[in-house]
Amino acid sequence: NIAFKIELTGKLNYEVFSFSINELLAIHESFRLNFIKTEGLPYKKVQPSVELEIPVIDLSINPTENPDLNHLIQNECKSTFDLEKDLLVKFMLYKIDTNHHVVLFVVHHIIFDGLSMNIFLSDLSEIYNSKLKGNYTRKKSIPGSISDKMIVNTTTNEEHLCKKNHAFWLNLLGLNPETSEFTPDFPRPSEKNYEGDVYIYLLPTNETELIQSFIRS
Repeated sequence: NIAFKIELTGKLNYEVFSFSINELLAIHESFRLNFIKTEGLPYKKVQPSVELEIPVIDLSINPTENPDLNHLIQNECKSTFDLEKDLLVKFMLYKIDTNHHVVLFVVHHIIFDGLSMNIFLSDLSEIYNSKLKGNYTRKKSIPGSISDKMIVNTTTNEEHLCKKNHAFWLNLLGLNPETSEFTPDFPRPSEKNYEGDVYIYLLPTNETELIQSFIRS
């Protein structure tokens, strides 16, 4: 699973927040995916619609007697999902006080990754603020799923990086770079191979401690 929490400060409109989450599920079909087996082969199945109720855990009542928030979050992060039947995402809303809430988002990695997070947060913020102002309409320009945006963003970035690298090396080496011959440390075999070897080297204790200290710093 992937899990992260969002700290919210200020007054929260529960109805609008719940609407925003369900609107995200409607817009991005990735959140409505299940994976089923047919004749031993996996297939994805898109649920046409879902309605998610977000549990609100009020920790503002008797805060000294309530369970620790981190403990509650850790338990929720251990949730398991049935890929064939379950909604592969869950939300929990913890009320710390009137102007402080924590949102926990837990999702199966099969439908979500690090690239998805910025898209998710951006869309959630846009929907919530627009709905709060009373001028929200679902934009046709929003792709049908987070995976669509990921593909577009990733492909664009990779193409830009490839062109940039190509231009750099072309400028440095030219079209016909000269072949350089270096004196090898060992005789070269008549045929190239990529067989490696293993070298074991034991470091003294004091050197090991210095390296570990450097890494920690």
